[in-house]
Amino acid sequence: VDEPKRGEDGGGEGAAGGRLGEALLANRALLDAVTGACRPGATGADLLDSWQSNGGGPLVEPLAWGAGLGVEAPLIGADLGRDAAIRAGAVLAVQSWTVHAGVGGILEQDVVSVGPEGPTVLTRARSGL
Repeated sequence: VDEPKRGEDGGGEGAAGGRLGEALLANRALLDAVTGACRPGATGADLLDSWQSNGGGPLVEPLAWGAGLGVEAPLIGADLGRDAAIRAGAVLAVQSWTVHAGVGGILEQDVVSVGPEGPTVLTRARSGL
């Protein structure tokens, strides 16, 4: 999976260390993998497969959904949206929720525009990673 393009203020690498730093980097890698799968013609199953193949655990929250005036189609999660089509022009909220022993839970979310060439992250405020 190609890494998504970053918007102008896409953030850089911070100086996180120890178990927390490792957990943050692992969570970000999962989010980047799923975001990279947000391409025209992909399905919810492709996003879910990207989550699982990159080490994501059981989903307790939706993985991705259409962004707009609320939660819009497609809604992709553990038992939701495997057949949902990802179309060029869609704007999706994609999130990564992971739990790490000794650290706790980490939730990150990016807003992604699905263009004809692939995803662009629109999120301007990042975690600093």
